[in-house]
Amino acid sequence: MDLTGSNFAFGGRRLLVMAMAALVANTAQAQSGATIAIQADQPGAQISSNLFGIFFEEINSAGDGGIYAEMVRNRSFEEPGYTNYWQLIASGATGTMSADSSVPLSASNVFSLKLTQSSGSGTVGIANNGFWGMNFQAGQTYDLNLYARCTNGFTGALTIRLESANGSLIYA
Repeated sequence: MDLTGSNFAFGGRRLLVMAMAALVANTAQAQSGATIAIQADQPGAQISSNLFGIFFEEINSAGDGGIYAEMVRNRSFEEPGYTNYWQLIASGATGTMSADSSVPLSASNVFSLKLTQSSGSGTVGIANNGFWGMNFQAGQTYDLNLYARCTNGFTGALTIRLESANGSLIYA
């Protein structure tokens, strides 16, 4: 039997149309006879007393970057020990970045980013593009809060700036 011929294709479409018509007819009959009985005097399922409070499901960054109004993604390295959403930036130097838990900021904020310049006389830094970019508005005030520490003997500068995505413009 040739399954690619026009007779099979025509027959397949006819069969599909008939099956859909039967499904619609069965659905219409089922909908007309449906009833719901509520028995309020009978106990329902047992619910644990440990289930209380509010349920919040994090979908499409509705919490981080949404309700929390954050712009910096993975701002305190909550994704345990990862530097997701952070990029190493080096100019005239080489270096590394890694998540570090050797000296926690607090019991609830155990990870930090460790930035190391291994060679060269340029700069090593990090960048964060936020949640699909950062939406800054002209004339608005924005606060940046961070904790930084350095190894003994470090004499360099800590520079923080707001740049365009490609680094060609410095806004602040």
